[in-house]
Amino acid sequence: MTRLCPNEAAALMLDQGQTPTAAIEGCRWAIRETGFADNILLYRTLQCGGQSTTVELRVGKNTTELVYARRADGGPTRDADGQPLVLARVFAGMPGGRARAIHEARDRVGDKQRAARCTLRAPYHAEGLPTDALIVDVLRTRAEVVREDAEPLCGPLGYNPAGGSIEFWRTHQGHAWYFMLGTDIWDVDPGSFTIVRKQASGQWLRLTAPG
Repeated sequence: MTRLCPNEAAALMLDQGQTPTAAIEGCRWAIRETGFADNILLYRTLQCGGQSTTVELRVGKNTTELVYARRADGGPTRDADGQPLVLARVFAGMPGGRARAIHEARDRVGDKQRAARCTLRAPYHAEGLPTDALIVDVLRTRAEVVREDAEPLCGPLGYNPAGGSIEFWRTHQGHAWYFMLGTDIWDVDPGSFTIVRKQASGQWLRLTAPG
């Protein structure tokens, strides 16, 4: 696609936080790319011998998703219903960035008064997450955060105290990304996703748009 060498691609990436240590012996992080509308998406995934994790863009009527195409560790690429396993939901258009993340989360909350209390916040458990990771939730006290019977209040795209999956928002380059990474070993570096666009000169540059 871009024909960029690894050093050139790495120089374009919007890394957020340190790339995690490859958690599987004999594996390493490698830069991948996939088509992204009229642009290219750069990202890091695990490569284990001749196997690597790759993702594809699936454009639907109401949403765009990044789904797993291959897994370096032989993990699943389909969910329990046989549908492509989703890595992230991607929202573009207006409003963009952070405003879009809030809009999408609130739009899925049935109680509109409660929805109005949902806003972007720093994750309660940020270790290992990209430095720009965000969650959507109401204001909670620390005691409410650690309660075992705490309830999700901001819908399916909001903070879920029950856990079971590591989910968070990132907003950059005019897009809002809702990552759903599960609790297993990550084979994708969520802080590395960067959109690049080819210029008339033939040079590849990061897409410039407000986050």
